[in-house]
Amino acid sequence: HQRIQTLANEDGLTGLYNKRYGTKELSLSINSAEQRNQPLSVFLFDIDHFKQYNDSQGHLAGDEILRQLGRVVRSSIRADDFAARFGGEEFLVVFQDTNKEGALIAAEKIRRQIEGFPFANKDQQPGGNLTVSGGVASFPLDSSSSTELVRLADEALYLGKKQGRNRVMACRTPYFSGDPDADDALPMLTGP
Repeated sequence: HQRIQTLANEDGLTGLYNKRYGTKELSLSINSAEQRNQPLSVFLFDIDHFKQYNDSQGHLAGDEILRQLGRVVRSSIRADDFAARFGGEEFLVVFQDTNKEGALIAAEKIRRQIEGFPFANKDQQPGGNLTVSGGVASFPLDSSSSTELVRLADEALYLGKKQGRNRVMACRTPYFSGDPDADDALPMLTGP
């Protein structure tokens, strides 16, 4: 019975939660954070140029990238945090008891670990590396609704893609990127 429950809640390819279960757990986590008067943050990200890679290398190669990415994400988060595959190449990480500043640091750590991981055929990626773009939103600072937190993180993710990819964004402001010259915004983390 436990195995059936696990299969119902898990994405078969990545081993992360599936979207349905991840969404349910996010709502429960927000309720818990509210009761404990603690922050919570979400990091929504997707793989840069994944469709291009999938089309040129084939779906089996794309699936292997997703499998490996699931392992990298699982090894990059704390025991109380969780991750879900939200779509084809889109992932959600929930950072428990973490404010926006902490989430940006944790999200950047994940971004860098993915960028530096020796994925199969990573040299076939544009730029020779697998990279991700993502957005961060926080409870209660940005919203108390799980749907709205995901929407805000998604908005930041797409802004990051427009600004060159391979970066973590929040509140329409780049905090980290793969470009050291763009990291001049870093002092905003400790701003006014």
